[in-house]
Amino acid sequence: VLHRLVQHGDGERRVRLEKRSRSIGLDLCNERGVALVRSIHRSAAAAIGDEIRPGDVVRSVDGQVYFTCEAVVEVLRSHRKGEISLGLLRAPAAASPPPEPSADWSEA
Repeated sequence: VLHRLVQHGDGERRVRLEKRSRSIGLDLCNERGVALVRSIHRSAAAAIGDEIRPGDVVRSVDGQVYFTCEAVVEVLRSHRKGEISLGLLRAPAAASPPPEPSADWSEA
């Protein structure tokens, strides 16, 4: 279900963030190969507001679609400081159980 969600992108919304240091303040987890937001660092919570929630699927970075958690993490880590645009999908509740990461992909 999650891979189909990423593939089709229905309901994708863009959120613009500022990368001021190594991190944009998100911890991601690998849920069936897809990058899910596990948590939001306190330092980023005020800037992010309610636009990003735990359980959201990261589908794209700067308009480029990524189909694996590893690819999303790699591009976020290598992204220079400045504005970054995330394409997010809100997974249906049935498709997205509370994330329990098989691998910790704390975004750098």
